[in-house]
Amino acid sequence: MQKKLTEDYGYRHKRVHQDKFQSISRAKNITAQTYIFIAENDRVIPRARSERLKAQFTEQLIDSVLVSGADHNDISLYPEYIAGVKRALQSY
Repeated sequence: MQKKLTEDYGYRHKRVHQDKFQSISRAKNITAQTYIFIAENDRVIPRARSERLKAQFTEQLIDSVLVSGADHNDISLYPEYIAGVKRALQSY
């Protein structure tokens, strides 16, 4: 079973990387207040890519949170993420 899960994850992981999101080129068109959450150990979106995206934002970037120890699919389990989401929601 573990082998099957690993094989399925690897397949999906490759498909995500084949579908190139152009987030960096679109950042300049975003005018809404923006919060960025970065999973420190993200195996889907490398941290360097997230940091490059973050660098494209100017005054619309309200906060960015680096979630220590988190991966792409478990980021919401970490207290830093929950606290960051609460801060974002309370700012409205």
